Amino acid sequence: MRLLEKRFILQRSHTVFRGESHIVKMNEPGVSQGRRARWLSRRATAAMAVALIISAIFAVQPMGSVLAGTNYAATILADSPVSYWRLGEQSGSTALDSGGGGNNGTIYGGTTLGAAGAIAGDSNTAMTYDGATGFVGVPDRANLDITGDMTLEMWARPGVLNGSSQTVLQKSNSSSTAGPGWQYRISVGTTNQWKAAIYVGSTTYQVTDTTDVLRTSRWDYLVLVRSGSTLTFSVNNQNVGSISITGATNTSTGMLAFGRAGSFANFYLNGGIDEVAVYNKALSASQIQSHYAAGGSPGGAGTPYSTAVLGNTPAGYWRLGEQSGLTAYDSGASGLNGTIYGGATLGAAGAISGDSNTAMTFNGSSGYVGVPDNASLDSTGDITIEVWAKPGALNGTTQTVLQKGDSSTAAGPGWQYRISLASNNQWKGILFVGSAQFAVVDFYDTPSTSRWDYLVLVRSGSTLTFSVNGQVVNTTSITGATNTSTGPLAIGRAGGYSNYYFNGSVDEAAIYGTALTTGQIQSHYTAAGGILPTPTPTPTASNDPVVMAAGDIACDSNNGSYNGGAGSASACQEFWTAAQLAGATAVLSLGDNQYECGLLQSYQNVYDPTWGQQKAITYPTAGNHEYDTTCPGAIPGAPGYYTYFGTAASPQDTNCTVNCLGYYSYNLGSWHVVVLNSECAQIGGCQAGSAEEQWLQADLAAHPAACTLAYWHRPYYSSGTNLGDTELHDIWTDLYSANVDLVLNGHDHDYERFAPQDANGAFDPSRGITQIVVGTGGRSQTAFIGIANNSLVRSNIAFGVLQLTLHAGSYDWQFIPDGKSGTFVDSGTASCH
Repeated sequence: MRLLEKRFILQRSHTVFRGESHIVKMNEPGVSQGRRARWLSRRATAAMAVALIISAIFAVQPMGSVLAGTNYAATILADSPVSYWRLGEQSGSTALDSGGGGNNGTIYGGTTLGAAGAIAGDSNTAMTYDGATGFVGVPDRANLDITGDMTLEMWARPGVLNGSSQTVLQKSNSSSTAGPGWQYRISVGTTNQWKAAIYVGSTTYQVTDTTDVLRTSRWDYLVLVRSGSTLTFSVNNQNVGSISITGATNTSTGMLAFGRAGSFANFYLNGGIDEVAVYNKALSASQIQSHYAAGGSPGGAGTPYSTAVLGNTPAGYWRLGEQSGLTAYDSGASGLNGTIYGGATLGAAGAISGDSNTAMTFNGSSGYVGVPDNASLDSTGDITIEVWAKPGALNGTTQTVLQKGDSSTAAGPGWQYRISLASNNQWKGILFVGSAQFAVVDFYDTPSTSRWDYLVLVRSGSTLTFSVNGQVVNTTSITGATNTSTGPLAIGRAGGYSNYYFNGSVDEAAIYGTALTTGQIQSHYTAAGGILPTPTPTPTASNDPVVMAAGDIACDSNNGSYNGGAGSASACQEFWTAAQLAGATAVLSLGDNQYECGLLQSYQNVYDPTWGQQKAITYPTAGNHEYDTTCPGAIPGAPGYYTYFGTAASPQDTNCTVNCLGYYSYNLGSWHVVVLNSECAQIGGCQAGSAEEQWLQADLAAHPAACTLAYWHRPYYSSGTNLGDTELHDIWTDLYSANVDLVLNGHDHDYERFAPQDANGAFDPSRGITQIVVGTGGRSQTAFIGIANNSLVRSNIAFGVLQLTLHAGSYDWQFIPDGKSGTFVDSGTASCH
């Protein structure tokens, strides 16, 4: 900043606050209330202007002075204190008033300058006092003799806790006892607890923080507010006590002192003081919270993370950084403090890098934090549950990180919401609606006992989303109002139910009565030092459809490899293959979509939360397992398949739910697509002259497209264990005659691509049909029994999907493994006939 600009700004700041005699006169008897109000309004505006000027100076060029601009200092100045002493002097005997009140103090005796301050990341320092002679004395001024609404605000840290009275701040005369000459005070009491008092005549109105024990290693944020007839004391943004008060606060000619009892040379503080402000008004709870958020957390360790969380107004926010005692404080505005029980260890290393706030560790059998029921925690609609967790053991048991609910031994109407380490050793989020559970599981990764994970469960309308480390890992639909109960919110066990204890560490738990957006979640994660993956560049826009296809997909939940949806290395990987479907124009399910018998309940339980998330763009075909009747409750005609997919499964006979045709066609971009039913016995055959074969001939004749794709379940050619029925020969003949380009199948649980062939298995590069078997949707892999003629590529290692990009006149193919199994790939480009 140029010298001339600096001089102009400093001249303007001088002009704003010149004329202290005028300030005094405004407080003298005889000045009208209207005139005083107008003057105060102008003065508040001027103070704001100076705050902005100061911020402008030091945002451009930090100078390391007592006014070194920080978010905390700017936040204080924006609320127009009468006086504000940052106590960051490095030399001299003057403690400057940065608030513009003209109340500079003098530094006396055993005072040490340049001590580490309360506000993390702020180069402004603090002062420490020796408990015998050190203090700062501010001479009596009328603007410090506040008789009505007022606020005292500061950060303090005791150096010793010896059962003696130690004064942090006091204005009073030299009387040795409380009475008409004492005005207001904040101190360490003889019980080693914070105390705050206002004096009216000979009456002492005092509030003591009995909720916690002080620590010499921690800065505490202390605020005393008189608002009308209520006196409130808060410590670290927690209301620790309120009482009624009547009468005008005393005035006197005594000094305001930091570190001793006003003009009375006693009750000296052994410890540190920082960032003292006096206001002639009552700060609101939201202003105090914003100051605290700007300044930090318990211990004064202000971090971007806590500021980001508080900025989104949580219903409750438990930082879990307590070093002693049995109270887990709510750092939000609601005061929903919890009680620490059993085998909980305080002071563990926290989740947030660079934040001195610690975490709690629970022993897996008795340790937890219990927060009593409160209406703000009983959200029936939109809600967000946010927490950091690190398991201490991965032992295949259910371990609850956080849950609200009653003491019922089983999930039901009394359970509300939950984040846990599931029995498959994966993170899981659940909301409970009546007796129904809506669950989302992180199948992508396995938690580690050496890593903190950031877990967020969000209900937004009818969508339930689970994010881990800033990334969405699962979503599902949810209907109905989330349960409410009188049960507690428990951190480390299953709500009011004494079970499912967590073995591990938990940090920074928050509940919101709103749905945080993905952007907000990611901003919290990055504020904690998390690094998000570099986004994949958006591909060049194209109108060419992108198709994802596979068959033999979803295990039955009774399958021994289902494992709660996590699957195994060789089976039940429908979740991971479903994750590859993102970005598709259309999804082609190639039959045996749901094992073992395609029951509707099985579709709803397994297929729907995985591949079913793309149901709106799915063009299905049926497989033999859709028609299987060997399962209990199964009936002929594939009712589960036709009911689940509805008209999309058989558009020729709308509203059919059993024994439907199951074959149809549609156009996709410039391509014509034919879907056939290879369960020939169920539909009256597939041979020449059958209803399906006659329909196929007519359909192909009516749609002479340049490019045509056909798909069904059973392959006509295969190196695997299954071959299509011989009557499929006639189907293939019709397709070959119509110059169809590409056929997709499932049934064999493998991937196999063939060279172009005619209906008799002869290689025909000019008119032959390329067939690709994609039975890799997740269910399992099966062996090859040989190598069929014209088989070019085979794999029975990887699960995954086939991606097709359908251009006008050609197509690209690429096999995309699911990332959980093998790394097999196959890709290429081919022209249409």
